[in-house]
Amino acid sequence: MRLSDIQPFVRYSRVQSNIPLWDGAVGLDNRIFVCTSGSGAITIDGVRYQVVRGSVIGWRAGMVYSYHPDKEGMTFIGCNYDFTQRARHNHLPVPPCKPADFTKGRLIEECEEIEDAPSLSTAFCIMAGGDIVEKMRLINLEYSRGMLFSRERCDSLLKDLLVQCARLNQTADGDAQSKLAERVISYVGAHLNETLTNVTLAEKFSYHPNYISRVMRELTGMSLHSYVLERRISKAIELLESTRMSVTEIAAQTGFGDVSHFSKLFRKKTGKCPSDFRT
Repeated sequence: MRLSDIQPFVRYSRVQSNIPLWDGAVGLDNRIFVCTSGSGAITIDGVRYQVVRGSVIGWRAGMVYSYHPDKEGMTFIGCNYDFTQRARHNHLPVPPCKPADFTKGRLIEECEEIEDAPSLSTAFCIMAGGDIVEKMRLINLEYSRGMLFSRERCDSLLKDLLVQCARLNQTADGDAQSKLAERVISYVGAHLNETLTNVTLAEKFSYHPNYISRVMRELTGMSLHSYVLERRISKAIELLESTRMSVTEIAAQTGFGDVSHFSKLFRKKTGKCPSDFRT
């Protein structure tokens, strides 16, 4: 399963405060929590994660977990969910079981690996941005209200939240890499007609070329060359559909050296000739 294949189902959402669980439990569906106040720790399959306000903690079904709040306690917005809609009929909250009573046959859904987002296939703990916290609040609000299409909105919000978590987990250096990638992406979009390689971008942003390449692959899921080509082809399609510029002019505007090279790569990527996009 890939990240694009998931169709999350929110089974349960709640606000949970000051409930220590020292002996451990096993969730039969997946869990994701956002700490909204307090601090402490959560131990998941023997690994202890320190938790403060803004921490996002997620783990797969079948993992043993326990809470260890500090003196002031911890407050979470929590969500129990599946990665697919296969068990949607089982929509009531499913309580965890004791580790001694757990068998894989008790899991709500089969635990498939998320090939391109492996962090979602295990446990993780990251610091959330305000938008992730807000999405968790909205999920809880929608779930609590139970209005028309609330379930569908919960599922949609959770998918967006999981994608954000996967993106943050993919970067070893977290915010620093994300900010660099955003700067590079903005620059690429504004300079498609120029030479864009890891060497030229490294000179522009004062990083080693290999580091630029690694950050872009981790944040976009493709090589720098493939990313730039995707952006150039997308821009070319936009210009073909919205302007009367000639194909030669568009090739130059989007960074292709000559029109024949442009046409060849365009057909390879889209399966069509540039002229096919003229209305």
